Amino acid sequence: MSVRRPLTSARGALPLLACLLALLLGACAEDDPEPKIAGPATPSASPSESTIGSAQETPEEFIRRWAEAERVMLNTGETEEYAAITGPCKSCGMLAKDITDYYAAGGYVRWDGYTVRRIKPIKDGYYEVSVVGAPTDYRTSSSAKVQHLTGGKSVYRVRVVQREGQHVLADLVELAQ
Repeated sequence: MSVRRPLTSARGALPLLACLLALLLGACAEDDPEPKIAGPATPSASPSESTIGSAQETPEEFIRRWAEAERVMLNTGETEEYAAITGPCKSCGMLAKDITDYYAAGGYVRWDGYTVRRIKPIKDGYYEVSVVGAPTDYRTSSSAKVQHLTGGKSVYRVRVVQREGQHVLADLVELAQ
């Protein structure tokens, strides 16, 4: 049973991060157990040096960097770095849009992020990522009621691919526990 779900709409429905690995990360699960890879999306800003991993960055290091970028995005409303490393991930793009909308409406998210417990390679760029998400408080606008998520354990299947010589998150699915 998963207790952590990403923010998926400006109306405050919370199905995780996550897109954090989705607070938020797994809103793209469908009946089909295989993740679908969305076509490339153009990030809203050019990647800065801080968003570009070194050529020697492993997929596991990238996954940890992505989780941190999600935590920062949720707590600041600044989506550029997150978008630069999750361009192909459809659910991540939806999360970034929701966060942009929340902050534009005077809302916020307060979340200490994920503790990544395990990253297990599966095959062909797929990884199973076990996390423990911190509790979350958020408001979808300045006039909305503060809502709370208790946090807890989640498992995600993520796909990491290369784009222009750098790792990017191509897909994210929260797995049933």
